Amino acid sequence: MVVRLILLIATVLGLLVGGHYLIYHSAVRAFALEPGTLRKVMLGLVFFLSASFPLGILLVKTGQNWFSGGFFVLAALWMGLFFNLLLAAGLGWLVALGVKLAGVKLDPRWIFIGAASLALLFTAWGVWRARHPEVRRIEVVVEGLPEGWRGRKVVHLSDLHLGHTNGVGFMRDVVRQVNGLEPDLVVVTGDLFDGMGGDFEGCVPVIDGLEAKHGVFFVAGNHEVYSESGPIVAKTGLRVLDSEVLEVEGLQIAGVAYPGLSSEADLEKFKSELKTDRPSILLFHTPTDIISRGEGRAAQQFSTYWAPDTACALNRELGVDLQLSGHSHAGQIFPLGLLSSLLYNGRDRGLHRDGSFNLFVSTGTGTFGPPMRTSGRSEIVEIILR
Repeated sequence: MVVRLILLIATVLGLLVGGHYLIYHSAVRAFALEPGTLRKVMLGLVFFLSASFPLGILLVKTGQNWFSGGFFVLAALWMGLFFNLLLAAGLGWLVALGVKLAGVKLDPRWIFIGAASLALLFTAWGVWRARHPEVRRIEVVVEGLPEGWRGRKVVHLSDLHLGHTNGVGFMRDVVRQVNGLEPDLVVVTGDLFDGMGGDFEGCVPVIDGLEAKHGVFFVAGNHEVYSESGPIVAKTGLRVLDSEVLEVEGLQIAGVAYPGLSSEADLEKFKSELKTDRPSILLFHTPTDIISRGEGRAAQQFSTYWAPDTACALNRELGVDLQLSGHSHAGQIFPLGLLSSLLYNGRDRGLHRDGSFNLFVSTGTGTFGPPMRTSGRSEIVEIILR
């Protein structure tokens, strides 16, 4: 386990250094910089910036204070810009090659400046999108839906990642938007708090501002495990569901905490509470079956991220009518959305219907790491039941 962790860290750092060096090399070539002090300073920045995000994580994990929090936010923002600069560098080299093949003379400095400017604009656009979740409205047909629930609103939040980058002000804006929809039910499908920490206590009274006729329900995600924020969640007015089922005016609201049911006994108990002949909404963080895959955190994380079972065969067998999940962020940063779509078999976002079973996967209300959205859109989902 230790060897695998060391190899993983070495691989990540190697990729980061390699990517930063490519940007450095592109600048050196474009501006024809001669060896000297400037190149030495730039090379030093390559190594510092390469390590900045891992260092930011280390700082907030070893101590929560204004310096560690501020460093983490800046490092996370840089990571978002780095991704886009790397794409811009690749684009710049392609343009330079195309210009050369076409026999056109164009100053490489302008190619670099143009590509870098696009990266900056793309990053600014992504940061703005991350701070302004859109309200997404969908309709879902639930068979046997009680008369009293027809046309009613369920507002779905997921992956807010409240902490250093998404703080009290962000949550206050979300609460204002949600309450403006006048929902009958609000559900939060995990990762309310971020695994990197932050001002969790300050967010509690703001979270309690969420209003819904039939209450606000919550299931834990993987970041609740990483941040050990269960005691903070318990201080809120959220109705926490942990492998249990409640019936609200004829509609079952079921919730299973990440990483899912871990034993046959848990499954049998859950089956006994969930009635297959009554309509139900299942809250589960990942768009997968509710059975925990693998033993231990490492195995669970591998299954969650790299081998997710998106067939949801068990959940369909249990008679679930609508499963609400999140977790994928739809990749969050371009082009990672292509990877998330591949890993989740196209079920990393949106509504998917299979007979009477509906799976809706939110792209997330907040962001993890870079406070930026260039893949998917931060969203507050308004679901109309039919």
